[in-house]
Amino acid sequence: MNWLRNYTGKSYWFKMLISIGLLSIVVVILSSAVLFYKSRNTMLDMQHESNRKMLEQVSYNLSFTDRMLTNLITSTYMDLRTAYLLDSAQPEEFKLYSSIMSFEKLQSSVPLLHSVAVYNSRNGCYYYYSETKVLNCRDDGMDGRVDRYLMKADHVPKLQLVPIYYSDSDRRISHFSFFMYNSSSGNLIGTDNGALIFNIKPEWLFSNVSEMNRLTEYSDSHLLIIDGSGNIVNDLSGNGSWDRLRDRMETRRLDDGGTHSFIDDSDGIASLVTYVSAPQNNWTLVSVQPYDAVFQVIQEMKAFTLFAVAVILLLVAVSSTLLASRLYNPVSGVLRLIRKDPDLHEPAGSARRDEFGVISTVLEKTMNEMRSLKQMQDSQSGILRGYYVRQLLMDNPHVSPFDAADKLYAGSGHGQRRYSICLFMLDDYAAFLNSHSPEDRRLYTFSIVNIVQEMISRSMHGDVVEVGGDRFVALLYDDNSGQSEPQLAERMHRFSAEVQQTIMTYYKLSLTAVFGAPAPDDAQIARLYRTVDHYAKYRFVHGKQSVIHPALVRQSEENQMESAAIELEKSWLLSIRTRSEEESARLLQELFSLIAKCRYEEMINTLLSLAAGAAHELRMAKGEGGAPDLRSVYKLILEKETIDDVRGLFAQLFHLSWEDGIDAASSETTKRQLLVATIRDIVESRYTDSSLCLQSIADMVHLSSSYVGKQFRDETGLSVAKYITQVRMNHAADLLSQSEASVNTVMERVGFVNQSYFFKLFKQHFGLTPNEYKIQYAGKHE
Repeated sequence: MNWLRNYTGKSYWFKMLISIGLLSIVVVILSSAVLFYKSRNTMLDMQHESNRKMLEQVSYNLSFTDRMLTNLITSTYMDLRTAYLLDSAQPEEFKLYSSIMSFEKLQSSVPLLHSVAVYNSRNGCYYYYSETKVLNCRDDGMDGRVDRYLMKADHVPKLQLVPIYYSDSDRRISHFSFFMYNSSSGNLIGTDNGALIFNIKPEWLFSNVSEMNRLTEYSDSHLLIIDGSGNIVNDLSGNGSWDRLRDRMETRRLDDGGTHSFIDDSDGIASLVTYVSAPQNNWTLVSVQPYDAVFQVIQEMKAFTLFAVAVILLLVAVSSTLLASRLYNPVSGVLRLIRKDPDLHEPAGSARRDEFGVISTVLEKTMNEMRSLKQMQDSQSGILRGYYVRQLLMDNPHVSPFDAADKLYAGSGHGQRRYSICLFMLDDYAAFLNSHSPEDRRLYTFSIVNIVQEMISRSMHGDVVEVGGDRFVALLYDDNSGQSEPQLAERMHRFSAEVQQTIMTYYKLSLTAVFGAPAPDDAQIARLYRTVDHYAKYRFVHGKQSVIHPALVRQSEENQMESAAIELEKSWLLSIRTRSEEESARLLQELFSLIAKCRYEEMINTLLSLAAGAAHELRMAKGEGGAPDLRSVYKLILEKETIDDVRGLFAQLFHLSWEDGIDAASSETTKRQLLVATIRDIVESRYTDSSLCLQSIADMVHLSSSYVGKQFRDETGLSVAKYITQVRMNHAADLLSQSEASVNTVMERVGFVNQSYFFKLFKQHFGLTPNEYKIQYAGKHE
């Protein structure tokens, strides 16, 4: 306990006392402030809610009035007498007056109607009923205010209350107009669109607003109505006293985020403003209340809060002293436990740290160990999930599909799921193997699996495993039983295309995607995988980076070899015999177009048969040495990934210029392949020889080193030296991970004599030194 003697109990207790006292003071002040502002905001919300309900009642009244007027104006509009006034360019006097008189009863039965008018766009006349005025064709019955509005309006709202003002300078409301017309343009003047117009008295709305204001408990409150043009409808003074509030409210409304209330203090007097929209008229209803009157109770509570805080702070000093003494005892107990446990020894430098510094260091160490254990557990879980996915795909007889599925889904009701498989194949896999080291290939595989798993987790459930080096299988679990198979197929197609695009963008690797119809239960997954694996063969037809689905395969599976293909085959073989090069190229193109439409097995059989026939014709035309070795041709055909590659191979082997001779090209190809195969065998058998190099290999095959190097590079894309290093590195990695041999022993076994050079090359290939690799991968391949 020597390190603890640097601190006295009183000094540490004093630190705790100061800390607790300051913390208590801050907590009291903050809690009081939070309580005050919470109470204020709660009351503010309650008042806003009360105002909102009042405004919604007004909005409802407006909506009810709109519906009533809509029904009334619609029935009037459909009346034959109204239609006569709307459509007659020169109405007869008797019918005209009898039609206008029909408005008398309507006006007398609806108290809020000031007048009913018809605007005839054919003659530009207004027709309305009036007891005091003599009918004048150009008089709108409202002292020209309606006509002035129609002349200026680009669009006249239909079936909406439209406020009509006395003039542009006098913004007091004259009345509301309610228009009904049969047009979508909304422009009445100068068109063939007539309109029925209800002119509404504004007093009913102002009375409603005054009554709502009277019901509030604050005498200085106001309820304003702003129309779609920003005019305050019920500003009876017309002096623009509310314009500043209106402008600020419009600015606030653009970025309020759905909060329809704020506190306005632009005029030096704070007001509580609440507003709601009346969508039927594109109006805004605004409640304005005096802030001080609303929050008088809060101000009284603020004074009491300040007094209470002062009293509490006095009590804090006493309670902090007692609390500091009690808190020190548990700290001492924790330190005693740390010293008793040898695994939680006191860290270096603890003599210069206080007790909490030691506890923090020990806790950090413990948490790091727990994180390491968690990462190890997650890694093991991922390996096991991959294992169970492979069991489902391969239908392992030792593990039932139900048991494997149960491990994957952890009993989450997987019996109701559907299962889909999406297979991704690396295109040009042979070139991928030759151009990347084993470590690079492992990194690519790891990255592709993680990217596909991440893309699955965005909208689906499933697991991804790598199978066979060039293949990646995504097993997807579909919980949406209501989704149809065409919808699921479309979803799989989008997912496949997204994966292809992502891998191409980040790694410049081409993938071909294949998926099949969903399986209804766990036991069908292996069968579905075999089906998808069969579909994958049709990359041969549809090409690299394609998305192959059941509908595409079905087209090929149902086709049979046409008789025309047989005739074309005979014609092509005859063109080889007669040395008709142009005709032979044309027939070969047509023949491959027909072959591409057949089943995969039939395509392969036909291509092999075609190669055999072509080789026979070449022997007949050129002798035994005039045709390529048939077994080599078969091997080359089966190695090609697409039918276009095979067609190019046929063109190379059987369509060279007759002047140059077919023998030279086919022989050159065969010679190069034979030379490369020989070089591979030499390197694999003699990589332990430290003197193995390009020159020594060239001496063995009795060719120049430049020729050997060029032929090997043309065939594989690698130099001989790089290939030798690649083989040696692969064997070194195997020896390090599978044996107990030292690094120096492994270095000598794979043909290196310079240790620093070996370490440099090894780290370039695997990203680790030989010692690090041996520690990390020891025993993993056993």
